Amino acid sequence: MRPVRSLAVGLAIAAGLSGCQEEPPPAPAKTAQAPPAPPPSPPEPPPPPYVGLWAAKADLCPQGAWVFDRDKVVTAGEVACEFQQVSETSSGYQVTATCSAEGETKPYQFSLTLTDPAPPRSMTVSRGAWDGPITLMRCPP
Repeated sequence: MRPVRSLAVGLAIAAGLSGCQEEPPPAPAKTAQAPPAPPPSPPEPPPPPYVGLWAAKADLCPQGAWVFDRDKVVTAGEVACEFQQVSETSSGYQVTATCSAEGETKPYQFSLTLTDPAPPRSMTVSRGAWDGPITLMRCPP
């Protein structure tokens, strides 16, 4: 009975081993891919050369400077203008603005003439809410 027993044991082992196949690894879970990132915004253009602090005399820079931004100007003389349109000209800029001066708000047009455009060291403001042309010097940073 030994050979039969060995045969039976051998068959049992073989049958058991045939069921011990390695199972394939599970398929990776499908993950939702994030939508592609939007393209980066183009960089903002550099500010126009009139942007910055300007004053009639260098010693007025600390307390009496005119502050020009891309779309507005505020002076030490209590004039404040919001620019509606700024058009580049051959010598500077033509500005259409709404200005508040001496308690009154009105539309104005004025020009900014850059006397040395690379880099501007002085700028003349003509017309608008100011009496006569005013020449301003760029204040040091």
